[in-house]
Amino acid sequence: MRIHLLVPPGGEANELIQHLRRMGCSAVTSWPPPPQAEIDADVVFISIRHLIEDPPPFDWNVEDPSAALIAIADYENPLMVEKTLSINAQSIITMPLRTFGVLMEVLLSVANFKREQERRAHIRRLEEKVRFSDKIEKAKAIVARQHGVNRDEGYTLLRQFAMRKRVTIAEIVEELIAGAE
Repeated sequence: MRIHLLVPPGGEANELIQHLRRMGCSAVTSWPPPPQAEIDADVVFISIRHLIEDPPPFDWNVEDPSAALIAIADYENPLMVEKTLSINAQSIITMPLRTFGVLMEVLLSVANFKREQERRAHIRRLEEKVRFSDKIEKAKAIVARQHGVNRDEGYTLLRQFAMRKRVTIAEIVEELIAGAE
């Protein structure tokens, strides 16, 4: 697994890198955090304290992240919790580092990240279906009007035409609407 640590260089970063490498992961560090587009990793660790105390620019798209995100916290207070939630971290590890549990946190974060990605993709497909259903209704009305049939029969005609031409209904609907406008 490719891991990118967004932490200032030093003791805690070195200890975490050594442990991740013992687990078989490739790990690199950088500080300040580079833009998300430049991070090529499966998992990203970020120091929450450093985001709060001396905030560098942190370009992380919480709506469409490129990797699982694990927050590193070395004390607990409302600001730490708020920042961890605002960056949409999948998990959190605490300092001082106890090596027991790091592997579990990494695996849990990756699993949560993949589930989130699947849900986002499912939502995008559903949104596309909703947008497309309006076009289908418009195409059904056009076919119904042209052939003197009801809308359900219009849809049947659209399907039959698409099957005969060996194209998707979407292509037929787009063509039909474009031609009618």
